[in-house]
Amino acid sequence: MAGAAPRPRRVVFLGNCLLQSLATLHRLLVPDAETIHVQSYRSATDEGRAAVAGADALVRQVLDFAPAVGDLATTAETLLVPHTTLAFL
Repeated sequence: MAGAAPRPRRVVFLGNCLLQSLATLHRLLVPDAETIHVQSYRSATDEGRAAVAGADALVRQVLDFAPAVGDLATTAETLLVPHTTLAFL
């Protein structure tokens, strides 16, 4: 008797457009994963909170200010990415 298929790894990217681009790249390179982007510059929605809470891995942007999304609880493995901008280009 075959068991149910395991659920795909859920990876949540929490940040601005840089993290949105990384999420898009992750979707293309790891199609078997569930990849979600949550915007950090807006108040968290119920969907965003649920995505972060249920994440297997969280890729979170490090900011030098409090993000509008607030502090979201998670037990996921968290990877920190520096906030970068190319506004000078």
